[in-house]
Amino acid sequence: APISAIVLAGGESRRMGTDKRSVTVNGRPLIALAIDLAAAMSNDVIVSCRQGFAPEIDADQGRSVRLVFDRREGGPLAGLETSLEAARHDLAVVVPVDMPGLTVAELTALVEAVQAFPDTLGAVFEFDSVLDPFPGVYRRSVQPTITARLDAGELRVRGLLAALEIVGVPADVNARDGRAFLNVNTQADLARAEMEP
Repeated sequence: APISAIVLAGGESRRMGTDKRSVTVNGRPLIALAIDLAAAMSNDVIVSCRQGFAPEIDADQGRSVRLVFDRREGGPLAGLETSLEAARHDLAVVVPVDMPGLTVAELTALVEAVQAFPDTLGAVFEFDSVLDPFPGVYRRSVQPTITARLDAGELRVRGLLAALEIVGVPADVNARDGRAFLNVNTQADLARAEMEP
């Protein structure tokens, strides 16, 4: 079944001290790497941004992506709200902009988990019995639940997971020394991300 792909790129990059979307890993900006990964999964690529915080996107990539802006404050949940509403397909792969080690293999495992359980609303990786919201695969039908939680002031993404029927896929944290799941939040993270696999 066709799927959409969402790149969450609305963070404030406080710990990095600069707009992490433009930080380069092995010569390429994080935003470009994330878009490439999303495009490998789908021809419906959405980049989620905060209002007034559009990323710089390579000209060749810009033709194939849609920018979607949060309608309100609310962190990643606000990004999910508008992006899922804009998605063209029932399933959407959600990729954080700051995980350059992710590959199609990890995302495909999540898609297959959702497809194996048609009644579930999504799939995420599970680390030591704890569900991690991103990367993830979500059905568009979770969008009203997200809106209701935002309306109620509930901004925690893990709180959303607890409210949904979600498949947890055990994460192979030893794969590629765990770099597949590395979040680049600091200069030290950036140095680790640039290590050769």
